[in-house]
Amino acid sequence: MQEFFGFVRSLGAARLVAMGAEPAALIGLFSFLMLQMTAPQMVPLFTDLSVEDSSSMIKDLERQAVPYQMTDGAIIMVARDRVARLRMKLAEGGLPKGGGIGYEIFDKTAALGATTLIQNINHMRALEGELTRTIRSVQAALGGGAVANNAALPAPGSVLAGEKTHGAVSIIRSWLHRRPA
Repeated sequence: MQEFFGFVRSLGAARLVAMGAEPAALIGLFSFLMLQMTAPQMVPLFTDLSVEDSSSMIKDLERQAVPYQMTDGAIIMVARDRVARLRMKLAEGGLPKGGGIGYEIFDKTAALGATTLIQNINHMRALEGELTRTIRSVQAALGGGAVANNAALPAPGSVLAGEKTHGAVSIIRSWLHRRPA
């Protein structure tokens, strides 16, 4: 036993610290990797939220004891395996309430230098946002719930452009006629 202690003393302080630091660093690295691999992967629940929607959603998530992360004040992240169920649960409660962006998208973006594709995409987003706001206002007047919208309009000059389409008005009209009194 004396020989062992003599050998350890002969190594010196620097070698002893290095011999202790290497295993400690490896244990720390492997612990970190294990925690990262076992932690749930966080994905966006909703993005581009208004302050009101963010606060309402956070209150609802805290009430349900759902772990979440908030990034940039407008993105709420939750575990990947809970996203679909949480979206349905929040939509059931009428969240998010914001109607998305409408024609004000053209106020926020620089039109000079934007390509035709970008302008067309922004126009489609503006139409979808305005249509969603209109549907929400009709639903609010009739006591309806949440709504999501994706406009599908034929591009001018395409094969479908010559056909008569009924568009969003028929969706609203049919929704109003099916609504129980």
